[in-house]
Amino acid sequence: MNRMFAGRLFVFVACLATGTGLGGKDEKDPSALPKSTFIISGHRAGGRVHAPDNSLPNVLFAIENRLTAIEIDLWLTRDGRLVLWHDASLPKAYLESGATGKIGLNKLSSEQVSKIRYSETVGDKKWGDVKIVFGDDLVKIAKGKINFHLDTKEVPADKLLEFIRIHDIRHESMVMSGSIDYLQQIHRTEPEVCLEYADNSLGRRQVKGKWEWYSTEKQHDLYHALMKKLAAAGIDALCTKGLSAEKVAICHQYGIMVRTSASHLKPGLSPDQYIKIGVDYALTDDPLLMGKRVTELRPGTGLSKSGQTFYELIRGDSN
Repeated sequence: MNRMFAGRLFVFVACLATGTGLGGKDEKDPSALPKSTFIISGHRAGGRVHAPDNSLPNVLFAIENRLTAIEIDLWLTRDGRLVLWHDASLPKAYLESGATGKIGLNKLSSEQVSKIRYSETVGDKKWGDVKIVFGDDLVKIAKGKINFHLDTKEVPADKLLEFIRIHDIRHESMVMSGSIDYLQQIHRTEPEVCLEYADNSLGRRQVKGKWEWYSTEKQHDLYHALMKKLAAAGIDALCTKGLSAEKVAICHQYGIMVRTSASHLKPGLSPDQYIKIGVDYALTDDPLLMGKRVTELRPGTGLSKSGQTFYELIRGDSN
């Protein structure tokens, strides 16, 4: 091993162990990373082990179990109200018994949506008479009790900003998007809202319809380039696939928090490998298991306390 390589290796290992970086004008101050509080966000309003996705029972489950946040999928109705639903459409049978096919939420009025009732089985329990939750009603129930991890889907930035301002949930919100431009629009208008960039293709490309990873060296180069861009744009966090301890350490150099894709944390899948490589927070289908394993595998790391906002946990000094 030559001296130059050995020196670089020593510096990299030091960064990996401490979560700090090499410094430089393009980097955020990484002194707040890694955090001593692990953030747990319940996927689709509470995780997928208790109640139907984005439903009120799931929200109440998340509040009762003191999760940091609920991740909610937002769509606009035809008349401009925000509703919680994962997909862009829903079965026409929800509106008219016996109907086939699907209809887009953006084609339905809020009055039509308010009349919908459906049933769904989660685990061994069947839930009946489930309502679709409106964003306004959710905030009335949950504000002050839990944070809001907002998956914007196709909601225009100005409409989302209006929602955040009306309900005064700047500090309780983290906006998730696959568009840096979209997140910058949020940041310019409401700089106190925390931001997450989602990019599940980072470090790989499609070749003849199949995903192919770049070399490790090129993946790391891509991470450095993206982290500089995110830090400059005021973005707080990254969600991606294919994480490793080395990649997490690169993100931490630039003050960027990290989580893995929710698809890796479905019911029945162990979260251990992601906890061990140093992710800062999780969007999980089984939040109670996640909390248990964080406590067991990271003795020096606590879970968020009631009343702590995203702003305090991410932008503040929670070490």
